[in-house]
Parts: sequence; C-alpha cells; structure tokens
Amino acid sequence: MRKIKKTYTSLATCGCAVMLLLSACSNYDNNASYRGTVHVKFKSEKYNYSWDFTRDYTDTLIVSKRKIFSEGNTSSVKYLNNDTLSVQDYRNGKICFLDSSLNTILTFSGGTHAKEIMNYDYTVGNLRVYDFTTRTPKVFKLKNASTQSFSLLRSYNIPDNSGVYRVGFLQGNNIIYAYPNRQFSDLSFIVRTDKDSTNDILGLTQLLGSNKKINAPEMSFDGDFVTHPTSKYMVYACKFGGYYFVFDTNTGQYKYFAQTIDKTPAPVASYIKITPDVKHLENQPNIMFFPGAAVYNNMLFILNNISEHKDNSIDMYNLDSKGAYAGSVSLPNADGHRPISIAVTGNEIAALYESNILVTYIRKSYNEK
Repeated sequence: MRKIKKTYTSLATCGCAVMLLLSACSNYDNNASYRGTVHVKFKSEKYNYSWDFTRDYTDTLIVSKRKIFSEGNTSSVKYLNNDTLSVQDYRNGKICFLDSSLNTILTFSGGTHAKEIMNYDYTVGNLRVYDFTTRTPKVFKLKNASTQSFSLLRSYNIPDNSGVYRVGFLQGNNIIYAYPNRQFSDLSFIVRTDKDSTNDILGLTQLLGSNKKINAPEMSFDGDFVTHPTSKYMVYACKFGGYYFVFDTNTGQYKYFAQTIDKTPAPVASYIKITPDVKHLENQPNIMFFPGAAVYNNMLFILNNISEHKDNSIDMYNLDSKGAYAGSVSLPNADGHRPISIAVTGNEIAALYESNILVTYIRKSYNEK
C-alpha cells in the first residue's frame, strides 16, 4: 500500500499553533485511530513551551462493551483485579464494582464515614479509601455482599493532613502520600506504615536534582498514585506536566523519575486577581494534559491530550527499562465526550468519559490479525 504523508496546521486547545506530520499506511479512520508515526511540533511563546516529539502508534483499539451511568458524577475507573472493574463517584463518596460484562455487583457508599473519596484500593473484602473531606485514609470491611454493607475498621493518622491531596495504597497496610511543605516550597513523598510510623521522606526537589523552590507544588505537580495487583510498581503520574515518579509497590521505596516523550514542563502556580480584594491560586497554564494514567505489570499507560484535532492518545512506557517509551494507541472520544480516566488489565483498556460514559476496548497490535 502506498504511504501517505500529510501536514496539518491549526490552533491547539491552549491557543497556539501545532504542526503534525503523519507518515503511515492508513493515517486516520472514523474510529479516530492513528497508525504509524506522528511527528508533533509545538511552540508557545506565551507559555514558553516548545514541543518536538514523535509518537509511534503501534496498537489499535476495538470497542468491547459500553455502559452509561444514569446518576452520579463518575470521576475515575480502576481495575481491582483481572475480572473486576470499579468506577468512582468522588463527590458522592461512592464506588461501583462491575463484573466483566459491566454489570454492577457491589456498591460502596461512604455516607458520613467517607463523603469524598480521592483514591481507593480493594483486596479480599478490605476496602481502603482516602476520605478527602477529613484528609484521612480509612479501611472498611465488607460485612455482607448481599446487603452491600461495610464496616469501618480503622483510620490512619497523618499529622498536619490539611495539605495532603494524594494518597496511594501500597501492599499490606502501608500507604504513600504526597505532602506539600510550604515552608521549603517542596512536595514530599512519605511512606507510612500501618503502625503510623514514617519510613521514608523524599522531597520532590531532591528527586529532580534541583535547588529551585516550587510555589504550591501540590498544584504544579498534582497527580495520582496508580498501580495494579499484578505490578511491582507504584507510580505517581502528574496531570499538568510530563513527569512521573516510580516506587516499589510493596515498600514504597523510590526507584526513579522519568518524563513523557513530549517533555511537557510543569506549570507555575501563581495568584490570579479575581477582584481587587480577592486572589486565586492557579496553575499557569491551567491545562490538564495528562488526565489519567494506569499501570499493568511492568507497563505504564498515560492518557495524553496533546493533539491538533483534540484527539486523545495513550502513551506506553516500560517501567522495567527506566520508563522507556514503548509505543502509543489512539483513544477515540465517545459521543463527542473526552476521556477523563483509564484503566488497563491484560489486553483490555477501560476508558471513563465525561457524562458518565464507560467504554472497554480490546487492544491489539497492528501486526495482529
């Protein structure tokens, strides 16, 4: 088949010119799927961003199942194991457990015990959640599946927890969390055991090898802790800048940090004047380029919204090889809605979209028949 090469120029979502060079056998189809290599060149004088990178679209997605949640405000999706998928409603403190056919098999409602759930983990009847309302990690025990009742077993102690936004659940009963140290303008990664003792404290500036202070690092380096029961890695993946930090999922021991192929810098948090007497702290630019990430085995999958046509890509990185780039797959919109979260298990990718739409896909290499 004759190769096709096209050049497109238009405005990106942040209002700057972008050029994409596509070289492939079939470059774009009605399932919004790129194939082959895509060269992206981006320069923004306003934000002092400069992008020049190439994606290799090695895989394709085939729609498997689809579900629309009739109520709530779903915010993230996660595979609890190879067969059980879960969808979180952050604002209402609910977690919906789904089987492989996307039928609801269990629902957790935090009620007064967990009004807003920022992150969670479920293993053998124990549900660990981070209650953002009280900034407290909690453990619930499934009492009765038929009545969908849970009992609160314990709460973790995080001193001075008001600034803790992100918590990850390690193997066993240990946790890792990102703690903003405003005094030193740093973001510390802290491992805390089930006995409420601290094992490790690592500063973001130390990990990056920089002495430069970071204003409101919990905003400019805001991210999520992601892992999978099959993986030995816990990853803190940033949402606004192309950084991710890799830890051991058993001990929380720090491994390394790496950058995404686009090398997107972290934004700078600064105060924006709303009225003459009111200022608001906001990222500049306030663009969430990487809204979701997932881990499966030794692979990291990052949802990347850097695109000329407002398309979405999932970039893959090999965590066994210091985060070496391993290819990409194009992720279509659903009914005009963009994805906000992804989860991966085996060759299946689940994507949660705006407006409570959940779609699962089968991922195949273009070399597969």
